[in-house]
Amino acid sequence: MENLRTANRVTPLSKASLISLETAVLRAPSSSVDTMRPAATTPSTTVEAGPAPDVLFTSARDVLARIETLEGDALVVGDVSASDFRVLERQRDVSGRKYRLFYLSDVSCLIITVPTFKHETIHRMLWFEILLQVVQMGLEGDWAETGGTTYPGPAGSSGEWDSGGFPWSQRRRGDWPTLVVESGYTQTMPSLYAKMRWCFSTSDHQVKVVILAKIVRSEVRIHIEMWQEVVLRPGATATRWATGAGLGAPQPRCMQTVDVCWAGLVPFPQASQAARMDPGSFSVAGGPLTIDFALVFLRAPAMVEHDLVVADDDLKVLAVRLWS
Repeated sequence: MENLRTANRVTPLSKASLISLETAVLRAPSSSVDTMRPAATTPSTTVEAGPAPDVLFTSARDVLARIETLEGDALVVGDVSASDFRVLERQRDVSGRKYRLFYLSDVSCLIITVPTFKHETIHRMLWFEILLQVVQMGLEGDWAETGGTTYPGPAGSSGEWDSGGFPWSQRRRGDWPTLVVESGYTQTMPSLYAKMRWCFSTSDHQVKVVILAKIVRSEVRIHIEMWQEVVLRPGATATRWATGAGLGAPQPRCMQTVDVCWAGLVPFPQASQAARMDPGSFSVAGGPLTIDFALVFLRAPAMVEHDLVVADDDLKVLAVRLWS
């Protein structure tokens, strides 16, 4: 795909990059000013619905001002035309800012992700644990990172996500990743679902696994979902999205959910720093997170190779880093 743009070039994995990956996190501004038209808010928790806009587009200047004062890690802007999006994209590129843009042209919706500390912590540490498995199997030389790549879609749509990669031996530079990780702090599950569906459909099913990681602040919980595509069996009930894509087309299905929760003796706000720093203060339901080797590397595993597994203990350490 010659028209791919990259903020960070697709690069092979190295042990040195793992070290920088675990330690590199960013902080974002923490004040708030609302200068745009508020949108009607009727949030939906279903996979079918798209993300509800936080604001409606008025001008590029208003959007940029809102980003500068955003408290969370995401802003969903409605009524964004393809030309409006291109203006915002150019201004982002010229300014050198690191926020990510995900434009869904079919619903005129722009999802802006700002790399806050908690947002970057969860996806980078989860990605680090996955890549550590790749290195331990000696496959780092066959793994390419796609972080920072902008993937264009139909009708002016465009996607950028947190982390992704593919095997060099099975794909060429500029190809779609087989594995994508996308996280959210204040970003909603409908936004994450919209990104997941776009990745699968726009890649023409070249993306094989999408992992969504959501921070649930009110419950001191990390919610993780692993999505793959499946072909509906004859007679199965199709979703509206799958029906629109065609009954024979694969549709996304959540194959695993994992929840990492606070399980201390007292509520989290009352817990001591020592308790918050103890991985034993957290519990894991549904783990370990297990990613099919063949889907990621597009071949069967050899003798010493295996599925990519993020153990419960590692998920607890992730929770400690996030909440302490």
